[in-house]
Amino acid sequence: MAEPDADPGRPSSARITNYLLGGHDNTAADRAKAAELEAVVPQLRQMARDSSLFAARAAGYAATEGISQFLDLGTGLPVAPRIHDVARSVMPGARVAYVDKDPEAADFLRYVMPGGASEGVGVVCEDLRHPAGVWREAVKAGVVRPDQPVCVIVTLVLHLMTPTAARALAGQYARRAAPGSLVAVSVPHIGDEVAWKRLTEACRTVPAWNFSGADVRAVLDGLELVPPGIVPAAHLRPGWRDAPGKCPGNAYVLAGIARKP
Repeated sequence: MAEPDADPGRPSSARITNYLLGGHDNTAADRAKAAELEAVVPQLRQMARDSSLFAARAAGYAATEGISQFLDLGTGLPVAPRIHDVARSVMPGARVAYVDKDPEAADFLRYVMPGGASEGVGVVCEDLRHPAGVWREAVKAGVVRPDQPVCVIVTLVLHLMTPTAARALAGQYARRAAPGSLVAVSVPHIGDEVAWKRLTEACRTVPAWNFSGADVRAVLDGLELVPPGIVPAAHLRPGWRDAPGKCPGNAYVLAGIARKP
């Protein structure tokens, strides 16, 4: 997808994803770019939805495990179900820091998103690739307490870097987190290499990596996978161990959750 851009005449990844999720915070340029991308990979809309629901299920699972603070990296312009709503439905008083370097997304999260200005919800306008700055600002906002487990959620952004870089990034967040913390990740996977090449050509400005299940497992190296491990996001349901083995077609989202020992 395109780089973040506040110019409504140019598409942005945050607004395109908002449109694919059925949101209304997008422009004609975003919708046109989305149509171009969907012409290459018709499953994109379902993939966006699967990843969004996975993030919500991960938050709910973390809350049932007693985790009360959440760090959502590369949030964009989310639609329901939102992390703070899901977490608080299980654990009232749960705290969430939404992280996005795009000022347009940060303003949306603060002033437009329902609950964005509520107590215990913080917005960190930082690049997720700089964990030290993200962590510092989340702590300063009073959302993350370093001595308590945190659930780090990073969905549909790691494919914008190599698996090696993604692994290093996840490791930096995990090292800062208290034992018992969870890391939840999702990445797109396109089984058709021709479609993948056409998709990356359509995006142009953003380099991307077509992650495999082994790549995702490597990202979470050093952490303990929560069953059922790395599987299509659509298969990660409450109950966790009950995941069908069959992949949903040629294009889908891979996801997994891992715990820091």
